[in-house]
Amino acid sequence: LKPPWLEWPTASAAAALFPYGMSSPAGRRDNGQGAILLKEISAWSQDDDDNSLKLVTELETAIWRQACLVWIVLPIFAFLASVVLPFTRAKCGAGVSLCAGIPVLLLVAHHVWAESRAWHCCKGLLAPPEWTVMRQLGALRQRQFSVALGIMESVDLYTDLIFPFVARVCDFELTHNWRISWAAVPIVGSFVSESVHYVRFWGLALFFCVLNIASSGILGLREIQKEEEVRKAEWGHHAPGVMPRVSAEVFYAWARSATTAMMPSVTFLCEAMADQRKWIFDKTKDSAACTNSRLNLALGKIDETRQRSYEITDFELEEKVASSREVYFARMLIIKVFLGNVLSMWLQSSFLALTFNQTNSLMREQVIVSMTISGITLLVRCYRISGQLGTVGKVVSGLIFFFLVWTAAKVYFAYKCADHIWNITTGCVSLPKEAITT
Repeated sequence: LKPPWLEWPTASAAAALFPYGMSSPAGRRDNGQGAILLKEISAWSQDDDDNSLKLVTELETAIWRQACLVWIVLPIFAFLASVVLPFTRAKCGAGVSLCAGIPVLLLVAHHVWAESRAWHCCKGLLAPPEWTVMRQLGALRQRQFSVALGIMESVDLYTDLIFPFVARVCDFELTHNWRISWAAVPIVGSFVSESVHYVRFWGLALFFCVLNIASSGILGLREIQKEEEVRKAEWGHHAPGVMPRVSAEVFYAWARSATTAMMPSVTFLCEAMADQRKWIFDKTKDSAACTNSRLNLALGKIDETRQRSYEITDFELEEKVASSREVYFARMLIIKVFLGNVLSMWLQSSFLALTFNQTNSLMREQVIVSMTISGITLLVRCYRISGQLGTVGKVVSGLIFFFLVWTAAKVYFAYKCADHIWNITTGCVSLPKEAITT
C-alpha cells in the first residue's frame, strides 16, 4: 500500500480524500472549481514523476562516472606515475615522488562533487516521513564520516596500485630476503621459498592488485550496467513518464553500485532504505481472514504454517530481498574487504620489514600510513557487515581481524628485531650477513 502522501498527486486519490470540497496548497477553499483543481493535481503528479525519473538518471550517471574514474582512469595514472613519467618514477629508497599524488587530488575533488550529486538525488526519492525515519536511524547524520571514509578508500586504492611497481625496483634484495624468511617456517616454508623464487615479491603484489581491479572494479562496472538494464526492463512495463515504486531490490542494486564507486554515504543510505522497503503488502490477501487466522492459531485450530499463509505480507518477495541482501553483504566482506584491503596490507607489512635498511624514514612512514588507512576502512566494513550475516559474518570477520593483528605485529617487530623480520611461527628471523643491505 502506498502511504497517503504518495497518493495525493493522482486525481482519483484527491477526489477520495476531499469528497466534500478541496483546498488549494496555500490553504484557500475551493469555490466550486473542483475540476480545475483536479487537473492541477494531475499536472503536479506528472511533474513529480518526471522529476523523480530525472533524479534516478542523475543518480546512476554520477555513480557510473565515479566508478569509471576509480577503476579505469586511476590505474592508468598509477602506471604512468610509477613507470613511465621520469619525474615521478618509483625509486627503491624513496618510493614515488610527491607529484604522483596529483591524480589523487583530482580524484578527491571529483569524488566530493559526485558524492554530493548522488546523495541529493537519492535523498530526493524519499518521502518526508522516510526522511524522518532515516534521521532517527542515523543514516543522515553519518554522512560526513562516510564521505571521509570514501576519500580514504580512494587514496588507499591509489597506494595499492603504486605498491607493486615500488616493490619491483627493490626486487633483488626484497625477494631474496623474503625467501630466507619463508625458509625458516616449518612444513610449508621450503615449498613457499622455492615458489617465491619464480613468482617474485613484486609479481605476487601485482597479482593481488590485478585481482582487486578485476573482482571489485571490472566486475563491479559490469554489474552496474546489468542492474541498470534490469531496472529499466522492470520499469518499462509502466506507462511512460510514470514513476513506479522503488523496491528494496533496486535500493540494494544502487548500494552495490555505490560501493563499486567508493561512495559509502550513498551506500549506507540505500542500504537503510532497502531495509525499510523490504516489507511488502500482498493485495490478494484479506485482512479480516488474517485476523481470524491469528485467533484460530491462539485457540489451536490451525498450525503456524497455515496461519502464515493468511498473513497479508508478501513473504516470497521478502525472502527474495533477504537472499539478495545476504549475497550483497557476503560479497562485500570477501571481495571488498579481504581481497581489496587485507592481502595488500599484509604484503605491505612484509615489504616494510624486508626493505627496512634500504628505505628512508619517509618511505617507511608512507607505507605505514597506507596500511593504517586500509586498517581503518576494513574495521569499519567488518563492524557493519558482521552483524548482518550472523555466524558466517563473524567467522570471516574473525579471520580478517587475525590478519590485521598479524600485520600490526610485523610492523611492530620491524622496529624491534635486529634484522627487522618477524614470523608468526619462528619469531625474529636472523638474515645471513651477506643478505643484509645497508
